[in-house]
Amino acid sequence: MGNDRVQADAQDGSGTSNANFATPGDGSSGRMQMYLFTAPTPDRDGDLDAQVMIHEYGHGVSNRLTGNGNGLNALQSGGMGEGWGDWWSLMLLQTDGSATAQNAAYPVGTYVLNQPLNGAGIRRQPYSNNMSINTQTLNDYAGSTGDVHAIGELWVDALWDASWNLIRKYGFNSDVARGYAPGDSPTGQGNLLMLRLVMDALKLQPLNPSLFQARDAVLAADQAINGGADLKELWQAFARRGYGANASTASSNSSTVTANFDLPAALFDPFVSSSSPNGNFTDPNFANVKFNFDEPMNTASFDPAVDITSFAGPGGTDLRSAVTGFAWSNGNKTLTVNFGTQIGLGAYSMTIGPNILAADDNHAMDQNIDGSAGHPNDNFTATMTLTDRFPGPDGGGYEASPVAPQNIDLQIGQAGVTSLVNATDDGNATLTLPAGNTFRFYGTNYTSLNVSANGWIALGGTASTTLLTSNLTTTPTTAAIVPAMDDWMTNNSNSTGTDSAVLWKQNGNDLIIEWSDVPHWITGTTGTTSGVTFQAVLHMNTGAGNGDIIFNYPDLDTANASFSFGATASVGIKAAGTQGASRLLISQNRNDNAFVQQGKAMVHRDVGQWNALRRRQRQRRAGSRRVAGPRRARL
Repeated sequence: MGNDRVQADAQDGSGTSNANFATPGDGSSGRMQMYLFTAPTPDRDGDLDAQVMIHEYGHGVSNRLTGNGNGLNALQSGGMGEGWGDWWSLMLLQTDGSATAQNAAYPVGTYVLNQPLNGAGIRRQPYSNNMSINTQTLNDYAGSTGDVHAIGELWVDALWDASWNLIRKYGFNSDVARGYAPGDSPTGQGNLLMLRLVMDALKLQPLNPSLFQARDAVLAADQAINGGADLKELWQAFARRGYGANASTASSNSSTVTANFDLPAALFDPFVSSSSPNGNFTDPNFANVKFNFDEPMNTASFDPAVDITSFAGPGGTDLRSAVTGFAWSNGNKTLTVNFGTQIGLGAYSMTIGPNILAADDNHAMDQNIDGSAGHPNDNFTATMTLTDRFPGPDGGGYEASPVAPQNIDLQIGQAGVTSLVNATDDGNATLTLPAGNTFRFYGTNYTSLNVSANGWIALGGTASTTLLTSNLTTTPTTAAIVPAMDDWMTNNSNSTGTDSAVLWKQNGNDLIIEWSDVPHWITGTTGTTSGVTFQAVLHMNTGAGNGDIIFNYPDLDTANASFSFGATASVGIKAAGTQGASRLLISQNRNDNAFVQQGKAMVHRDVGQWNALRRRQRQRRAGSRRVAGPRRARL
């Protein structure tokens, strides 16, 4: 159809630090407007950033193919519109199909921000198939707060994983201009096949699709063009990021989704989809490994003496005799193997299977998903490295370590208790320390704090009411104490008590700040989870030394697995400004972190000054034991 050429405006003067693409229907020209980015010094030209250009052009493609310019208007649809643009920029600029490239980090928009190629970029996390680099799943949807760009990131994560699954299966072809035609062999061109599947899916999906309707359209495209030969690989990618078989949402305009990591049982024999801990981790009480299967298992088929074929510690030490028991949970899909607490730093591994059987048909494990179950190469090995029992010390000297839980339960109306934030959602308030008190943090004395209802404290500024998750590098920009940053509410909605609030109390030199019976927000303006309670205890008046901070967790169970035990929370501390060194990120979006559990507590302490104090005390004690008087002559 004529008149479809794109009008591309370089250095468009009508705006700055952004770009856009207007998509009318067929027969009319789309318009791309690229602006100068003025935040960096010097200014950066947006049309010289290939990622930004491809992203904007992608809006024209996705908008035209779904609804002829008017089919991506719902919240989730618009989010995916942003996501397709990012994904195309990754796919069209990709030059390498190696394992190194697969595990690399791919930030977006580093040029326009005058950052190095490995800078943070404009998204919350760089894209990566490596989940230690990009940790996001649909559990992070609640933290997207209706931002289509944030929702788009979650869509890209799944598509990028699917792309790598097909590249690993078929290979990589750098000639993206070649395209992929029906009837082509996928051998040597897994990336081109994925580009074709997504392009066809845009034509198959309904107007204003939900995230899961778009997922289903990709699966349908593979069925149509490739006879469904890649459904296993595609489902693995989707389920890995929370788009599993039982994921759901009310509509494409819904601000909530139910993430799910299940694979269609009929499509697979059982396999382990994930394990924890994994990679580098810290844990003062490393005493179990969890294996998550893709489907319910026959619990009677597991015998630890037979099915744990290897358990090795640092230096290859055989630890099988340390196993003390096991338990099944999560509808018999999670196997927890327990053992005596391990304190040795270094690499650990545990191998199970393959003759652990599915509950529905008693089929053995098919870990390599080749359709032939129960072979020796169908076992699963969990690998992990205990790097430290305690996180830190960071650049400011702070280290986190477990302490006995504190018996604290503040209530409105209790003697000495003041209500700080109440009867609101996403509120904050300033807490001026009582006269004569100071709190020293990363070398700076503070006499006031700003406390967010969303589980964190800003020092030297105001706590954002929209910040719900962070890895504590660039945000918050202030110094921050973060016992459980998440989307909590203080308006009593569906809480089991009567004091859903942020409260505070001074107890000697300790300042107690409690998030009391706060539910997690789910939909609209009403929280529908049970309330949780946790505290930050700040030790004041420490002179030239940094104050201790205790995070205390009497109740982290929201009665909703998506939000309980830190599943969507950020936990840690940071100094002011962008931080790599003076920050401790204890946990982000994990429900299995040993420090962030119900009935647990941890202290953040400046171990440098603490060790110096202990040395001085030992020296004083040694001095007091010296005997005064003349020295005796040695014979």
